Amino acid sequence: IKNLTKMKAKQEKATELNAIKQQSVRALVDETNPGKSAEELLAMYDDKEDDLIKNLTKMKMKQEKTAELKASKRESVRALVDETNPGKSAEELLAMYDDKEDDLIKNL
Repeated sequence: IKNLTKMKAKQEKATELNAIKQQSVRALVDETNPGKSAEELLAMYDDKEDDLIKNLTKMKMKQEKTAELKASKRESVRALVDETNPGKSAEELLAMYDDKEDDLIKNL
C-alpha cells in the first residue's frame, strides 16, 4: 500500500507539473504569435515541453530586443527631425520608411 501511495503521489505531481508547463506554453504562444496554436505546438513537442518552452522564451526575448531597437531608432529619427527640420514630420517620415529606419537616419 505504501508503494501504491507513493506511486499515486508521483503521478499526481507529474500531472500537475505537466499542466503548469502547458499553461506556460499557452502564455508564451499568446505573447510571441509563432504561427501555430499552442495545441499544435504541444502536440508536436509531446513529452518535450521543456524544449518548447525554451524555444518560445528565446523567441520572446528576440522579439523584445527587436522592438526595443526599433523604438530606439524611432527616437533617433525624432531627434534628428527636430534638429534638421526636413519639411516633413517625424511621424510622416517614419511611416514612409517603416522597417527602413537605418536608411532614414543615414539620410537625415
